[in-house]
Amino acid sequence: MDTLQRAMPGLSRSTAQSYLPHMEKAMIEHGITTLPRIQMWLAQVGHESLSLRYMEEIASGQAYEGRRDLGNVQPGDGRRFKGRGPIQLTGRHNYTAAAKALNLPLVENPAMAAEPKHAFRVSAWWWTTHGLNPISDRGDVIGATRRINGGLNGLSDRQSRFARIRQLGNAVLLEAPPEPGERPQPVIPPLPKGVIPVAIALGVMKDGRFEVFVEAQPAKAGEAGQVFHAWQARDGGWAGAEPGKRVAKWESMGTPGKQ
Repeated sequence: MDTLQRAMPGLSRSTAQSYLPHMEKAMIEHGITTLPRIQMWLAQVGHESLSLRYMEEIASGQAYEGRRDLGNVQPGDGRRFKGRGPIQLTGRHNYTAAAKALNLPLVENPAMAAEPKHAFRVSAWWWTTHGLNPISDRGDVIGATRRINGGLNGLSDRQSRFARIRQLGNAVLLEAPPEPGERPQPVIPPLPKGVIPVAIALGVMKDGRFEVFVEAQPAKAGEAGQVFHAWQARDGGWAGAEPGKRVAKWESMGTPGKQ
């Protein structure tokens, strides 16, 4: 979060904290994960959104009215599909393509493109579909600017941002995403004093009856712990514990009843 603020001068801490999870998720989804790509993304997105302070174009969008090159062929399309998101997605054509690719109702509800949880996905999608990752791999600020802007508007600011972000080094790298299927390991608190940890195993005999092993964990590693072994008798009760001693039927597996 501190790094994002340093990369986006003027961005408040609360906004950085709110935006960061959405931005990182979108970047991972669209392969903006290497150092050159992240640096270019932060520089270009920072310029387009004025350090993530604007998720919607300040102008009304009327200037885009009738722009067939943007797909604005219906009355009101200019305002309806004005620039939104940190990279300023613009025009009915782009909104329609993004909606189809991301399975979002952007044409029916264009304002969604300005909501952080969708805005970063929309912008990252546009970034990759317009070849910005390979351009970023070359560190080509001019090429990236032409691809995004269609010209070189704001080039000096983009170059300045890029140079400043490069000075941050590896600090801008994302945390390694978990492997597919991998889950965070739970943090197990220490047991209260006097409580003995146990290991429980449930087995099934050949005829379908259950057997249960409960082992008290030894105090020292490598030692064997005391084992309680019970198995389901044919009459529905439980046998085990001590030789010749019957164990009352358990109320449920793993929950002993009266013995």
